[in-house]
Amino acid sequence: MLHGEETRRGRDDIGAYWAQDFREGNPITTLTVTHSINGNEVILVHGNYQVIDRESGLLLGSGRYAHLWMLNDDQVWELDRDLWNDPFNPY
Repeated sequence: MLHGEETRRGRDDIGAYWAQDFREGNPITTLTVTHSINGNEVILVHGNYQVIDRESGLLLGSGRYAHLWMLNDDQVWELDRDLWNDPFNPY
């Protein structure tokens, strides 16, 4: 889920989105965890992200993210929700 965009669903749709995103200048995205909440079958992770131009090192974007991880029936952690939010600067 990206701020201001339609929700992507399913491995193919999400994979296609990120493949296109990486083709646009091939930026580096860094994630910094600020805190997490661990449960028996769910983990919520919050943090900050930065998108950096691979060639020049310039900051292209930044914001907050949240990941919701769920333990599946096979006891494997899977990413259930991936939310990205760009900061909004009112004029």
